[in-house]
Amino acid sequence: MSAPPSTAACSTTAAALGVSLLLLGLYLATSPGRIDMIDGQFRYEVARNWLDHGRPVVLDRALAGVSGLAIRTPTAVYSVYNAAASITPMPLMLLSRALPGHDADRERFFFAMTGPVFGATLGGVLVVAYSMLGVPLRRAVAWALVCGVATLWWPGSTTVFDQNQHAVWLLLALLLAWESGRRASVLLALLAGVTGGALVTYQESYAVLLPLVGLAVVASPMEARSMAVSLPRTIERAAVGRYLAFALASAAGLVALLAFNYARFGTAFYEGRYDDPLTFGDGNPLAAFLGLTVSPGKSLFLFSPPLVLAVLGARHLFARAPALAIAIALASLAHLLVIVQVLFFAGDWCWGPRYMLILVPMWALTFPLAAERAPRALVVALVSLGVLTQALAVSVDHHRFFFERNLPPHFWATDQWFYFRDSQLVARPRELWSMWRDGVPREATVFISSPWRETTSAPFGLTPARANTSARWMRSFQAFYLPRPWPLWTAAIDPAKRPITPWPLLLVCVATLVAGAWVVTRTLRPRAEP
Repeated sequence: MSAPPSTAACSTTAAALGVSLLLLGLYLATSPGRIDMIDGQFRYEVARNWLDHGRPVVLDRALAGVSGLAIRTPTAVYSVYNAAASITPMPLMLLSRALPGHDADRERFFFAMTGPVFGATLGGVLVVAYSMLGVPLRRAVAWALVCGVATLWWPGSTTVFDQNQHAVWLLLALLLAWESGRRASVLLALLAGVTGGALVTYQESYAVLLPLVGLAVVASPMEARSMAVSLPRTIERAAVGRYLAFALASAAGLVALLAFNYARFGTAFYEGRYDDPLTFGDGNPLAAFLGLTVSPGKSLFLFSPPLVLAVLGARHLFARAPALAIAIALASLAHLLVIVQVLFFAGDWCWGPRYMLILVPMWALTFPLAAERAPRALVVALVSLGVLTQALAVSVDHHRFFFERNLPPHFWATDQWFYFRDSQLVARPRELWSMWRDGVPREATVFISSPWRETTSAPFGLTPARANTSARWMRSFQAFYLPRPWPLWTAAIDPAKRPITPWPLLLVCVATLVAGAWVVTRTLRPRAEP
């Protein structure tokens, strides 16, 4: 006997919660526990000043002088980044302030945990999404965990780069739009549009994807409820209404973005946003496309081996949910066409092809469908290799790779074929061996290279004129020679410089992992028939 719908829904919800708790414990424990890139330092600066002074301004003098990231107006200095990525960390920052012994180092530590929270959220969303596709709950849980630990999603969720936040909003908008078609619900279409609009408040370029994601509203009630479904030959008036509702609601995000710009700069479209030669310069789209797909240094498939299953499973997703599959395919193509035009297509300095991270959750919807038909040995090999790759990713600070090669800050502007000659992934085992064999250099008396000399601040490199000495210069800083996860590097430094007392939070991580595992195990346990 199959379980009643209400029982099945409760089991799915419980399993989704358990998976999210499992991933949250893992991501919190393997997070760097510090701001690991200058982008995050700007977003933290804006969030802090917004909380302290009620204005999204940049007051720090070191940041105010960073060309390309700080925008000076007659009244104040602002960040080039939009509002959302400074708003989402605020609850964690407020939690840090509410606890005894507040200081800026601990607040930045909590700020850096925003990525793990969003990353863990995806696990639960995928369990629900797989169930919507008719995947049995046990397999839905397994494949949600595969996405969480065997793809770029793991390192992408343990960094202050905010692409995993973008990806969560995009997937939610897609699934809500699809469900609005299956239920013929205008309300769900409106909710999907609002969710998609939230994505635009991070980056206005995502407005290109939303009309394509919204196509999922044409789904028929039979999608994923039958093993073979065809697209309707004619679009019903009700589907057009849902699409217009989606478009209207998503436009609210663009209005919010333009209003934010106007409040900062006195204009909705401020000068210099898209005419910077270091953004859309004389790039090579072919080099970018090949770099993101097949290069040893930035291939999405090398950094996320299970995504090979997405290629194998695409037609099976189309057979089961054609409107969903078409929306994913078109949105993926549009995103790729935008990114290959960007001079820094790899998103450097970072680990892996971070701009491709927003595609990972959508493509992961194909995993269980592909695994049904793919050779078991291939599936096991791809998943195993993926877990190993992500464990390597979170082990060492990603800046080490760039500094050891004496790369100038904008190396990608003059050498777009760089990742066909050198690879972070290939270099990582050597970095780990060197760290184990040689330890921290004697001259490394400071933890991180920043103007503030605070433990959780973003690292700053040398000026372009001195970049050719970076390999020697980096030996003065412990962060590049200690393991990246915070429980390890905090244990190795002076206790007075630790942003937190490690053991209480480590116990929270373990308790969260155990609670997640208990919920999942209890939910999936076979129930005796009455």
